Amino acid sequence: MNKLFREVTVTDLDEAMSNIVESGNSSIHLSLSSHTDAEWNAAFNEAWNSVKHNLWCRARATGQSIHIECHHSELHSVHMPYINDAVAKANEAYKVVLQQREARAQANKEHQERRAELTKSLKDGFKKNT
Repeated sequence: MNKLFREVTVTDLDEAMSNIVESGNSSIHLSLSSHTDAEWNAAFNEAWNSVKHNLWCRARATGQSIHIECHHSELHSVHMPYINDAVAKANEAYKVVLQQREARAQANKEHQERRAELTKSLKDGFKKNT
């Protein structure tokens, strides 16, 4: 597996991107430990959307943050355990994606090497006949 992958974690509140309001839902952006790609984001979004509870709210991962719409008082007490669980599930799913990517790359490399050997063998045959 890709040894360069570090598991993503929620690190902080992105104050500049968040809009915290006294009443009603706030638009909260949570910073991630690293920039995430579309496949990790999709894995997070799938994990988040598979969990429903009484106070469930919309959240989605994009780039280097998770955006959640909820009442500010519910973030830590209600939503963070579910967010952290979805992040952990996304990390596990993403490891599988990386393993599949590496397996395809290895298979492609082996295919190219076999092709090069066959080509060399064919060319060597011409050299013997001259």
